[in-house]
Amino acid sequence: MPGKLVWELRPAVRSNKGDAVRRVIGESGARNVIVAGDDLGDLPAFAAALELKARGGDALCVAVDSAEAPPALLDQADLVVDGPSGLLQFLRQLLAFN
Repeated sequence: MPGKLVWELRPAVRSNKGDAVRRVIGESGARNVIVAGDDLGDLPAFAAALELKARGGDALCVAVDSAEAPPALLDQADLVVDGPSGLLQFLRQLLAFN
């Protein structure tokens, strides 16, 4: 699958980042998740996080903004950070809070 200056390789079995998030939630029993992404391929992961939220869990969808960030991802995010450095700053603040 083409991406920003890359080709993203995926297994032949049809799956996406949402399937991966669902699997992690299912296998770990997680009740709270944070999902961060920066492209259209992350929308299914956001959807999986929202499914958890609909079942009474808690989820935060974080969009990593850049000139190439798709508007659909930014629209669905609970929080938008300024690039990878903004995500790193958010994670550091989260760790300091705990």
